[in-house]
Formats: sequence, structure tokens, C-alpha cells
Amino acid sequence: MKDQRFDEELEEIIADLLARFRGVGHKEDLSALRHLPHLYHVAWRAAFDFDLPSPVRHYAGSLAFYVTSGIDFIPDDGSPLGYLDDLAVVAGGLSRIVARSGAPALDPHWRGPDALLVAIRESETLARRLLPDGVSDRVASYLEWD
Repeated sequence: MKDQRFDEELEEIIADLLARFRGVGHKEDLSALRHLPHLYHVAWRAAFDFDLPSPVRHYAGSLAFYVTSGIDFIPDDGSPLGYLDDLAVVAGGLSRIVARSGAPALDPHWRGPDALLVAIRESETLARRLLPDGVSDRVASYLEWD
């Protein structure tokens, strides 16, 4: 399937980018960044899951677009910190989808090594801890749904 191949290639690109950060000496524990490809995958697949309500699909699609677009609160400059805003947006957005639709709505799309809710929680915690307040506020405003 063309869509599945594209999805897998894009996930591989994101995973390869994150793999470059392993072993780089940072004081902070950035291990939650490993969830970004899987969280992206959930958002991307949910955007095309016609069993989900239209607003959920559109919201999930906007989360996936944010991760892949060049428009960022923090530019993806080759540093792991450049991906924190992507992680914050997709994890925060998926947690809002889970709050409205329940985890079972997204579970079929999860391919990560941990449970979906654990990955979202770890990712949100890392982003909240490391993002500057101004960026955190802007990310929170992006995630408003109503």
C-alpha cells in the first residue's frame, strides 16, 4: 500500500534523526524523544481512521503536520532540543484526543514499545520540564480544541 510505505519511510526518517542524538553528551535525560516517531505514527494513522469522528481526525492530522512541517516554535536545528516542541505538540494533542475519545480509539495505531498512555505521559513530562515558559504557553494555545 502506498500510504503505508510513505508512513513507514517517514517514521524511519524521524527515527534516524533521533538516532543521531543517542550518545550525545547532554545533562538532561532526553530518552522520551524516542517516542516521537511512534506518537507521530499514531497521529498520522488516526487522521485517516474513518471510524473516528471528523474533528478528531482533523486534529490528529494537524498534529502529524506539525511534526513534519518546517514551521516550529523551536527550529529543528540538528539538536535534540529542537524536537522538544514537536514532542510537546503531538503528545499534548494526543492526550487531548484520549481525554475526549478514550485510549481505545488510538490503541490500534500504536506500534511503540511502551503503552500509548505511558509514552504520552513521559513525552509531556520531558517537554514541560525543558521547554521555556513562553514556548510552553504557545504550545498550549496551539493545542486548544474548542
